[in-house]
Amino acid sequence: MKLLSAVAVHLSEGAAGAVEPVLVGTLRGSFQGGRRLVSTSFEYEQSYLQRPGAYELSPDLPLRPGRVYTGADATMFGAIADATPDDWGTSLIDAQWAIERARDQPAFLGDFDHLTQLNDETRPGALRFAEVGRTAFLTLEGHTRVRLADAQRLAEAAARFERYEASDEDVALLGWAGSSLGGARPKATILDNGALWVLKLPSNRDRRTDIEAWEAVALELAERAGLRVPRRRLLPVDGFNSSLLVERFDRAPAPEQADTEQTALTAGMESTGSQVRVGYQSALSALAVSSVQDRRTYEDFADAIDMMTGSRDDLKEMFGRVALYVLIGNVDDHWRNHGFVREGDRWRLSPLFDVNPTRAGSKVQARQISPMDDPYDRDVRVLTEGRDAYGLTETQAAEVIARVVGAVQQWRDVAKQLSITEAEIAGMESAFSRTQLEHAKEFSRAHA
Repeated sequence: MKLLSAVAVHLSEGAAGAVEPVLVGTLRGSFQGGRRLVSTSFEYEQSYLQRPGAYELSPDLPLRPGRVYTGADATMFGAIADATPDDWGTSLIDAQWAIERARDQPAFLGDFDHLTQLNDETRPGALRFAEVGRTAFLTLEGHTRVRLADAQRLAEAAARFERYEASDEDVALLGWAGSSLGGARPKATILDNGALWVLKLPSNRDRRTDIEAWEAVALELAERAGLRVPRRRLLPVDGFNSSLLVERFDRAPAPEQADTEQTALTAGMESTGSQVRVGYQSALSALAVSSVQDRRTYEDFADAIDMMTGSRDDLKEMFGRVALYVLIGNVDDHWRNHGFVREGDRWRLSPLFDVNPTRAGSKVQARQISPMDDPYDRDVRVLTEGRDAYGLTETQAAEVIARVVGAVQQWRDVAKQLSITEAEIAGMESAFSRTQLEHAKEFSRAHA
């Protein structure tokens, strides 16, 4: 591993005005006490600023000449942080460094190093990084791609890694698989038929709950409610709870038309072989906040959606998602679990991801619907009363609520179809609040 203090930032996305990756600017780190990152600076290339269709990477990187510095409460700009590994990916990079580092090198890596050591092929979004003055993108040497056929090996390697028993071979296998949008749970980006998917693996901490099977339930309910979700498939793995295979929505099929340049420009993407990269920005970046637990509400996020996308459909979609979260007890809905994807010359709300039913009594603070809401006991009536924030009439809001109610009422049947045991279904019942379901039904009946 080579440690860097500055990198060239490229945008591999057609909305910037070219099919080939575009040099956007230079990112520099400032360090203290070894590799501890204390701040970063960024400067756009003049050629990018003059390019038709150029856009700011995130609100804290305004489209103007000169160096911009991170504020006192952040060491990374939003768009750059979105391209860094999640907690799981960071732990893998640290493990690889422990294996490879020379005696005279620092014992610990910092955030800038985690950014530069992530595999280019699996990096989230459309930003890519290279050494300053070089064209080759940063990637992992000596690692082989992993495929769907490796699911069993990945689950076994991840389990050993969580127990601090991983071999060098385990770390190497998990290393290419890298990281994606998410948190500390084990996962692997795998290649299947030329496309990248996330294989969400069981964790040793799950105990008797089949977490990924319940995420599959939540995604199925969301789809039945008419919400946008990625393609997915639940996979059995011998000796483990389920794994969930989810299509990466920051990648898309490459255009097949002969005029690939024009097609990529129209789609807002750049071809990288069998797939194109799609620009991504988290809600954390869009809201310009420094903490995933920031207390902005969903009404604040609705304002951000309106400013980012200008789409009434996206606001309506978000209204439905919040209703779903309340009715299924999804409380781990922090600002990295929402985001935007680039479509043409604008941003759109990304497909729904990282949504799980949670039994009642969780000590996790959920996102407040509005300042009037209790983050430990959310009330769907706060959402329906605040429908104006999403640009919805009573009739429109009732139509969305009715679809969500109709889907959530099927949760037991969906769980059975996904082979979740009767005992586990009974144990998860408190996640699906009957009181909130009745409130939602009352609203949809009254305003249908």
